[in-house]
Amino acid sequence: MSGGGRAPQAGERPFGNLVDFASTNDRLRFARITDVDTDKGVVGISWLDHPGGRVEVILSQPSWGFFTVPTVGSIVACGFDTVDRTTILRYIPIAYKARHGDPSEGAFEPQDALREVKEGEHFLKSIAGAEVYMDVNGNIVLSSGAGSYWKITLEDLIQQNSETWKVQNEAGTLTMGIVRRLYEDTDFTPVQVDNRIIKNGSDEAYVEYRLRVAETADASVGTASTPDLVEITVGTLIDSEGNVTQSTNENNVTIDIRTKNDVGFQFRVDRDGQVEMTVKGGSEFTIDADKVKITQGGEEQAVVLSDFIDDHNNFVSDFNQHGHVSAAPGVSTGPPSVIPSLVPIVVLPADKDNRSSDNFETE
Repeated sequence: MSGGGRAPQAGERPFGNLVDFASTNDRLRFARITDVDTDKGVVGISWLDHPGGRVEVILSQPSWGFFTVPTVGSIVACGFDTVDRTTILRYIPIAYKARHGDPSEGAFEPQDALREVKEGEHFLKSIAGAEVYMDVNGNIVLSSGAGSYWKITLEDLIQQNSETWKVQNEAGTLTMGIVRRLYEDTDFTPVQVDNRIIKNGSDEAYVEYRLRVAETADASVGTASTPDLVEITVGTLIDSEGNVTQSTNENNVTIDIRTKNDVGFQFRVDRDGQVEMTVKGGSEFTIDADKVKITQGGEEQAVVLSDFIDDHNNFVSDFNQHGHVSAAPGVSTGPPSVIPSLVPIVVLPADKDNRSSDNFETE
């Protein structure tokens, strides 16, 4: 083939120190990439039509502002300038049709599978399986090699499918999904840190909705360096060590609201409905199916409303019947005529026709 060139014409732009491709040799050869040097931005190639190859071939990009690095084994189409220097013109897909099939059949690895791209669509895929797909209907899909994805539809719907969803900004951190906690494995040197999944005895992963609100913002976008002002967890409560937190009734805590340490407020509900509230100083307030309890200074005292009402009504009945409270012999309670009647407390049923804010009233 001829190796002659021509001078650039009016309106034509030079290609680096070379003229445009119209002035290059009219040859096209195919090659396989044999090595990649990302520091220099060059590759080595071996020819497919004849023994031999080239070294330090400058990487070409598909478009201005778009940067990609090919993998070893990629097939490329190469052109040549007037001094026989090689330029990569295009990357050639391998087994394009076959990679639309089912990877479980063993023809290729799952990360090498391709979407069936239709006319007018755009599709990008990394070697690890991450994808950007813009379909003909105007939808956009961004997916990871593990299968998690974001989908933005033409109907203004943003859909996410993943194990865990995490948002972090100046206000704090919101995490929703499978519970993970950092774990240091001391069996290895150096110690390995793993963000492990916390599971129950049936090997099922716990899930949580966890909101941590910072007290103030800082100058770093996307991080909250100040201490948490409020932390809210809905789902089985797991501490920083990966342990399940239980209530005083030894049931898993499913709702937890707490403020920062110098305030010390904490509100909890376990899976059986027991409510526990702790305030600064150690005072605790507990409500379960049987009673209401207050603990202060380490001493717990029951507060039973039904007993209080019964005692009050017995007192009222005795007083209204005799005009006085029963007293020890020889102690006067005064004439009945000058003492008004007392009113008992009546507990009202909590039904749909009686929804007052107080569940009792006086007659």
